Amino acid sequence: MSFPKQSEIELPLLKTLHELGGKAEPKELYPKLATLFPQLTEEDLTARLPSSPSTFRWHNLVQWSRQKLVEKGEIDGSTRGVWKLTSRGRARYGRYFEFVRRVTARASSDAERFGLRERV
Repeated sequence: MSFPKQSEIELPLLKTLHELGGKAEPKELYPKLATLFPQLTEEDLTARLPSSPSTFRWHNLVQWSRQKLVEKGEIDGSTRGVWKLTSRGRARYGRYFEFVRRVTARASSDAERFGLRERV
């Protein structure tokens, strides 16, 4: 089993919520979020907690990550069954997205400059 750490789920969770329009029910999030972690196997996704056999381990891990984001003020936890980005969560995701965009653009530029990328 190769589950990510709770902290490694935070940004992908914000990203997934953003892509779903800023709010979603957990059942919408779990499978979409899992696609961002290719190391998760079908066995991982169906594994249950030994202490609570009715609870999927993946869902539990995502729920704990969500709780941390609620504590940070990045997800609104006021409505049961709906996970919603706050302005702080949108800002954090925006900063991350901009960082990734810059790094990707820089890597692409460097690859072309050093002849490491085929020209189309």
